Amino acid sequence: MLLKPLCKAHLLNGALTKTALIMKMTFMLLTVAFLQASAGSLAQSITYSGKNVPLEKIFPVIKKQTGYVVFCNAHILEGIAPISINAKNVGLEAFVREILSGLSLDYSIKNKTIVISRKIGQPAGVVTRAAPLLLPIKGNIRNTNGEPLSSVSIIIKGTNIGVVSDEGGDFTIDVPQQHTTLVISSAGYITQEVNLADKLYINVILEPNNLGLTDVVVIGYGSRSKSDVITSISTLGEDRISKTVASSPELLMQGQMSGVQVIGNTGDPFQRPVVRVRGINTWGITDPLYVIDGIPIKEYGAGIEALTLDGQYNRGPMNIMSMIDPNDIESVSVLKDASAGAIYGVRAANGVILITTKKGKSGKPSVNYSQRNGVKNIVKRLDLLNTRQYADFNNALYASDPASSGSRSVDNYVFDPADPRYLGNSPTYDWFEAVRNKNAVSQDYSVNVSGMSDKTDYFVSFGYSNNYGVNISNYLKRYNGNIKLNIKINDYLRA
Repeated sequence: MLLKPLCKAHLLNGALTKTALIMKMTFMLLTVAFLQASAGSLAQSITYSGKNVPLEKIFPVIKKQTGYVVFCNAHILEGIAPISINAKNVGLEAFVREILSGLSLDYSIKNKTIVISRKIGQPAGVVTRAAPLLLPIKGNIRNTNGEPLSSVSIIIKGTNIGVVSDEGGDFTIDVPQQHTTLVISSAGYITQEVNLADKLYINVILEPNNLGLTDVVVIGYGSRSKSDVITSISTLGEDRISKTVASSPELLMQGQMSGVQVIGNTGDPFQRPVVRVRGINTWGITDPLYVIDGIPIKEYGAGIEALTLDGQYNRGPMNIMSMIDPNDIESVSVLKDASAGAIYGVRAANGVILITTKKGKSGKPSVNYSQRNGVKNIVKRLDLLNTRQYADFNNALYASDPASSGSRSVDNYVFDPADPRYLGNSPTYDWFEAVRNKNAVSQDYSVNVSGMSDKTDYFVSFGYSNNYGVNISNYLKRYNGNIKLNIKINDYLRA
């Protein structure tokens, strides 16, 4: 009777033993598989060669080829000389041992991370905090037309660390490895966030923000939102300039800008127009300051240097602004209020006129030709005195002031009716017609070539202007040439 229960217990014990054996074998197989997977990860091969390469420049190579991130305190690398290495299809751990060979550095690999540390017993120095490894990220920023964008803000997301792009749209920024996103923004364009991932060079195309573009204005140092500008600004763009016929930049503004008064025209194309933006300043000067492509033009305007010792306004008869071909001008902006003095000082007391000339744009070479021909005449004839009326007016003037009796000049006889040389008996001469230049010819020719490539942008123009005034001997004949050339020699040098 006892044999049967014993057999059941024996069978049950055997079954448990088999189950435990299967579980042990499964655990061993999983462990082997895990170790093989781990070994497989560490067995990833790396190919890299270089001479005299700083150690920190090799860490990004490891991340790019294996996905392993290298962490190292920057203080630990101080004083370590560059190394030379030539590795081809070398395992990850073998590659790490090779680059650290002969150095007082050790490493540990865990969870896709390689930690570089100083060997035990070696001088540790003073380490206040763990300094993240910095990756130099380079890139280029352009608009949808392929034109490079300068002064674009590139900021590491979540920090206040950033740089701005240069004239060619290029930039370089050192990014800690724990930060992988750049925020790229510029006035008038849609802000972009770029995920770096494993990229060491990025190309960014910014799209225009058409909705906010009308709220952006140009000032002395760049662009600002209208709500942030506490000054009055007028701007004349290229589209309006192209429809204006003028021989000098000042005349481009005539009747085109509110709050800017341009008086000028006596019919002399070479005469300097009167431009008034604000009132008279402390030194009795009223002319604004002209700034062309960021360079203030010193023609004794709006400054005490314009005054001579006797208090006279020292300015030459030639209008230097007439040497600029209006066809070469891209935009004209006027800063009207006194806040412009924060940029240009006391010279801005009478307003500032900012003139920006054209430059090369992207795409294939572009050739533009402009020609204007016309004639000028005096529309309204002036009602002048004849010879008898002039003599009578002169006599009446002296008769109205008894104190002036006998004080005339030696040619008093010409106003004496009793004298045979009396002016009133002379025939009348039409001086209006004598000095008038009928159908005064106006000719203006201009041609320019512009374009841009990856490393060069250029704008070359030539012009000829021949303008006669409405009076004889008044004329302006101008030959002008303009060359703007920018060449990017390398990442560090631009001419």
